[in-house]
Amino acid sequence: MNAPDAPHPAPERPEGPLFSLVMPTYGAEGRIGSAIADLRAQTCPSWELIVVDDATPDRSIEEARAAAAGDPRIRFAAHERNRGLSAARNTGLALARGRYVTFPDPDDRFDADMLQCVEHALRAHGESDLAVFGHVQEHYDADGAFLYAVPLAPDPGFWEGDALRHQVLPLEQSTHLGYAWNKMFRRKLVLQLGLTFEDDAPLIEDLLFTAAFLPAIQSLTCIDAVPYRYAKRLGGNLTNEFVPRYYELHRRRISVLHDLLERWGILDRKAESVLGALLGRYALSALERNCALQAGLSHAGRVRFCRSMMDDPLFVSLIQAAQADSSRSLAICLAALKLRRPSVALALGRAIHLVRGRSTALYAKAKAGR
Repeated sequence: MNAPDAPHPAPERPEGPLFSLVMPTYGAEGRIGSAIADLRAQTCPSWELIVVDDATPDRSIEEARAAAAGDPRIRFAAHERNRGLSAARNTGLALARGRYVTFPDPDDRFDADMLQCVEHALRAHGESDLAVFGHVQEHYDADGAFLYAVPLAPDPGFWEGDALRHQVLPLEQSTHLGYAWNKMFRRKLVLQLGLTFEDDAPLIEDLLFTAAFLPAIQSLTCIDAVPYRYAKRLGGNLTNEFVPRYYELHRRRISVLHDLLERWGILDRKAESVLGALLGRYALSALERNCALQAGLSHAGRVRFCRSMMDDPLFVSLIQAAQADSSRSLAICLAALKLRRPSVALALGRAIHLVRGRSTALYAKAKAGR
């Protein structure tokens, strides 16, 4: 997970700010200025922002410098060539000086009390090793028109020791575990562990970083505020782009969580049913994506993918245990996957692909279980 050419980490400094915010920047022209303005409007003054120019081809950095003008809390770093999201985060992480570090995206927005509400929660519990807060998913179509918003907040609370381990799977199930921007990581612990973001792990680099951090923490604070506004643009972010290794990456995501729970001795039947449902969702998405022209797969290639997936011991054990608690459509799809018949899986993937082709917005809502 280490980036060999990243700068050496800055030493822990007691005079540093409470929060370090690392903002990798690539292709954020027209949005990063608003993001920085939101941070400058924070009611909590104890923060620094490190903007990392990942050799962006547009005017993002000029816009960022204009928005940051005169604010000594904002610093800039730059890559001579584009190295990707993980490398940009690692560069900023190495320069951070705060007690906590987080990784906001330059095309998202932030309520003015975002840092203040996290600070209050941390103070109330003696500064946890990790704090998780909620967000609002703001969905936009490919032309930038607003579609709908979904507020998502974790169950609030404070946990220590073994008790916090039982919060990990609920956080993943409710979509809060797999982002780096809705968390405050105690930076000293990150440095002690030597953690960096892994290269060449698109879609799951945040989860891998968090999963490597979790075994070392002794306290967790969850905050039910939703001050982070996450923009999901159809066709405009990585989760909507075609990624050839989509299933391979998400299988690894589930495997990492499976192994973590097993190591902690809490991988019971209920946990397996939740992990199975999550793996089933990723399998369905992969089957749909394999129908796209970008996949370049023939019918025989899609059959080979199905057989390989369905012969995987992790798939076999988790899909058989999978339960869909609240989604009737997912329950039907899981029942089909449990048959482990490539012809059924291919038909299911084609049907989902047709729905997506007719209405991307409808597909997005169905995928979210709405």
